[in-house]
Amino acid sequence: MNLRELQLSVAEALLDSRQKLGLDHALCAFVESTDRPAPHERLRLCRRAVIATLTDALERVYPACRALVEAEYFSSAARRYAFGTPAVSAERNDYGDRFADHLEMLPSIESMPYLPDLARLEWLWHRAANAAEDDPLTLDELLHIDFERRGRLRFSFRSSVGLLLSPYSVDTIFAAFLAQRPVPRLAATEGEPVRMVVWRNDALHIDRLNADEWRLMQGIGRHRTMAQISEPLDPDTAVDTLASLPRLIARELLVDFEMAESN
Repeated sequence: MNLRELQLSVAEALLDSRQKLGLDHALCAFVESTDRPAPHERLRLCRRAVIATLTDALERVYPACRALVEAEYFSSAARRYAFGTPAVSAERNDYGDRFADHLEMLPSIESMPYLPDLARLEWLWHRAANAAEDDPLTLDELLHIDFERRGRLRFSFRSSVGLLLSPYSVDTIFAAFLAQRPVPRLAATEGEPVRMVVWRNDALHIDRLNADEWRLMQGIGRHRTMAQISEPLDPDTAVDTLASLPRLIARELLVDFEMAESN
């Protein structure tokens, strides 16, 4: 067994919930013998430490989800995720981005169908809290742009910005958790879904967007120019959508712009 094969085998042994005894025994031959603990026990202790570190990271990122369910339920879901999703970065803050998808696949989630979207909101909050600092775009920076060229403008989000569309008012749950108020249990909203944006300037924020603001934010997120965003829309909707731009800038959601090449 060469070094790479040994490293892969150790990783497999530490993150295999089935704890294959044959693999552990094979690895024990490479563990330096000491009086105590025995090589097999040392592997078991390492496995417990790795999983405990990953589940602790999930508890720190998703405290509202953890508070909403029984402790054993969250612990079990976190351990399953940790065993099935090894860390790919040494940065602890990077771990757990797919936890919401994991929750969505659990059969017991039917009684709390909004929990995965609450987890998605918490991930955006966590991501915003740890995003790089950047200076927001101001309206003054656009004053020199000729009207004829404004359709070629392509904007960029601040690094902390994240969007979430949900049939549930999970922002209400999260706000109650942050304020240490009783957390409501939700049913799906009637009519339009809830459009949320998370970002950070001097503080962390969650806000709701109307349909025009959401449409514009989606277009910006897809790196489209103002002309490309408005092109498929009827004239009235296009005007309302583009008129949302000053409100997005006032919220300090945008960081920069460029002028796309003309056709």
